[in-house]
Amino acid sequence: MQQDISHLPGSNPQKQLGDILKFIRTWDEIYAVSFFQFRKERAEIAESTFQKVGFDDSTMLSNLDSYATSTDDCYFMISDDDDWYNPVVGDAVRSCETDVVSWDDATIQPPVVLSLRSSRNGRTLWTNSWAIRKSAYLRVPTKDRHKLKYHTTASSLLLPKGGHHPFSQQFLPNVRYSVACKSVSSHCKYFACLSKPKSEVKGQLKSWRKEFHKGGVKIQNLHSVEWAEEEIERYVNLCERLFSLPQRWTAFVKPK
Repeated sequence: MQQDISHLPGSNPQKQLGDILKFIRTWDEIYAVSFFQFRKERAEIAESTFQKVGFDDSTMLSNLDSYATSTDDCYFMISDDDDWYNPVVGDAVRSCETDVVSWDDATIQPPVVLSLRSSRNGRTLWTNSWAIRKSAYLRVPTKDRHKLKYHTTASSLLLPKGGHHPFSQQFLPNVRYSVACKSVSSHCKYFACLSKPKSEVKGQLKSWRKEFHKGGVKIQNLHSVEWAEEEIERYVNLCERLFSLPQRWTAFVKPK
């Protein structure tokens, strides 16, 4: 899978790719679970929530334009491998009629800290806390549709601005319909340290491990996302393996 790295700091794609490879190699030196194995298992947790929702269909974001011209009316929910969904989100969105639907969500920050996040009654669109109707998606200028991948640019495209209301909005209150699981492989500090010297990358990775062993699992307000209890347990177990300390062996030699 090719990754779009054009949004990362700097303007040299070759250097950006080199920084990413350096980070991955350093990760594999420090942690007990390889970078790609960790991403694979984290993605499997997200996919398990997709299956519970029972989405009507799915497609890659790169195919969405052609898909949107051929499918019946529906809502699109743009997500990736760190997004978890409440099993009832599909039914909640299906009952709506507006262009854009949004809700409050929760987030997991590294090492494993669960916190609740507010969209301010739909005035902010977080990563996976919104859906857009197909007819509204087709009204977004083609040149701007790629911006829907990022919550900051999605908000600027879809939300009212300066008295202008290009898309009708509906906010779903009281229920957390999604969780954004921002792990050490997708947190903003991950991007921030990519271009740093290897010693600083090592320091950041070790600090996350140290924080985890000092009590980095803080799962409060679980009642707000009880539907994700199984996924949280799986993710905590994955992080326990990731941050496990290297085994140290002691050899004994008996004196004569």
